[in-house]
Amino acid sequence: MAYSNLAKWEALHRNFQESEKYVALAQASMKRGTISIQFGFLNIGMGMGARSQGRFERAQQYFEEGLRIFKHIGHKGLMALGTSEIAHTQRAMGKYVEAKQNYRETIKVFQDYGNRPAVAHQLECFAMIAVAEEEPQRAARLFGAAEAIREATGHKPTDEEQAEEAQFVSRLRAMLTEAEFNALWAEGKSMTMEQAIQLAVG
Repeated sequence: MAYSNLAKWEALHRNFQESEKYVALAQASMKRGTISIQFGFLNIGMGMGARSQGRFERAQQYFEEGLRIFKHIGHKGLMALGTSEIAHTQRAMGKYVEAKQNYRETIKVFQDYGNRPAVAHQLECFAMIAVAEEEPQRAARLFGAAEAIREATGHKPTDEEQAEEAQFVSRLRAMLTEAEFNALWAEGKSMTMEQAIQLAVG
């Protein structure tokens, strides 16, 4: 626990070399003892930090280690969390085929768990990939469906998610006429969650 907290503290202050040292110490400790869910979360947190700094390969290593721990523990929801973070990083790297494959797995788990805000974010991720792959009709419907879920749950995206999605919505608007954009968005909002998921994974 101490090594984990020191690693997070150093990463927060952008002392990445020191942070890596404490992660290595925590990891060595884990190999000698019991698998710790806290160390799984440490890896997820460190991966998020590395991704935000554009250190994508290192982020993937952290997420994969976190996922390994969650698999060992056998917690399906946390396994979906780790896999989803890997998919977000793949998407940031432009590896859309791999990202979509992982999102197809995780969105079903979040649906099974009744985690509608997580489903909404997964739909938004599929929508952003659709924009990147120049599928504006699909993207608009998915964004609309995600918005409907968020309105129903009252759960807003994080500031980081909101900023990223705004960029893609702006690109999407440039691909469609205003009438097309509004009609497709409304069509997405009228979908059930199950219909939206089917559109996303199909």
